[in-house]
Amino acid sequence: MSILEAGFPAIWRAVSEQISLAAQGRGHPWHLMNLATISPDGFPEARTVVLREFEQDKPALWFHSDARSPKVLGLEISDGDVELMVYDPKQRRQLRCRGKAILHHADNRARMRWDASKDSSRRCYMAGTGPSERVESRDSTLPAAVTHKVPTHAEAEPGFLHFTAVECRINYIDVLQLNALGGERCKLHFQQGELEKGEWLAP
Repeated sequence: MSILEAGFPAIWRAVSEQISLAAQGRGHPWHLMNLATISPDGFPEARTVVLREFEQDKPALWFHSDARSPKVLGLEISDGDVELMVYDPKQRRQLRCRGKAILHHADNRARMRWDASKDSSRRCYMAGTGPSERVESRDSTLPAAVTHKVPTHAEAEPGFLHFTAVECRINYIDVLQLNALGGERCKLHFQQGELEKGEWLAP
């Protein structure tokens, strides 16, 4: 079913509704996003991140990361330039969201998100070795005390040192609707949190 038959404000309302639902539930196909950055050696890198929150008024997409992760270094090197992509195979709808990433590490926004996280999620940040670092074996890099259990709130607190909340403020969204007739496509541009304009693109 196409959403591109309506005007650009209506398209944005429909897209916003789906992103909001995706941020709330694991079952939504947009809950997992593809994040693209540039590595320190200038090579493109892509990986999957979890959509943690959507702020429609900015608009902004949020995900979490380990501060030691290569993706965080890539965002720092590129001055926050980022693209996020999601795809719904049932609706055959793709979004490509380009914007600027703001890293929140050891600040109030990071603390709010850390405190709201589940202890099972906090456990990931307790590892003594950062993501993608070389290790001697496949054994867990977590502290022995929490290797086989979910840590308590207090036990997980040292992981906050490595926790980063990433706020991606969107400059434009490319909406592609696939169908048997060839598809439809448009681009939505944002300025200071408002839908500034839309334009049609060849699919």
